[in-house]
Amino acid sequence: MNKANNKVYILTFLLLFVVVALATNVILNNESKKVSKEFLNTYYNIQDVKILKSKDIKELKEALTKKYEGILTEEALEKLAASRWILEGEKAADDFKCTLEIKNIQLKQDINSNDAKSYDYTVNLIVKYPDGMKKQISQSGTLKLIKINNKWIINSVNVREGELYKLMKK
Repeated sequence: MNKANNKVYILTFLLLFVVVALATNVILNNESKKVSKEFLNTYYNIQDVKILKSKDIKELKEALTKKYEGILTEEALEKLAASRWILEGEKAADDFKCTLEIKNIQLKQDINSNDAKSYDYTVNLIVKYPDGMKKQISQSGTLKLIKINNKWIINSVNVREGELYKLMKK
């Protein structure tokens, strides 16, 4: 009887351990997905182009840092700002006098480790022009995240430069 009780306790403990481990994995995946979706929403939802009106490089860097704070590593932001890719949506919205909003986001996990994750993404977007015309477009890319101080943050964004601008063209 005592051996039977011990087996029940051990099985209960193991089952509880497995449930906690699975729950922790789900929470960590949800956190990295949340950061990924936050970046995509911040980048692709464009209602105004005020950031383009920055007076100088310092002001632009401050505006970009504020916009993407806690979402992108400083290194990633500097790389994207240097290539001007990070402003592609705003530039197109300004040139074509339109807005851009996300219709939906699809994330497919590629890399999954304790300290690095990667998602291939596809965003379906709606471009709204001042004459009332709407155009549906989509763009795909890859987001790479790392964990810093127990928080997921994007350290790399891969997408075809210039593609969003061409797609937004009327």
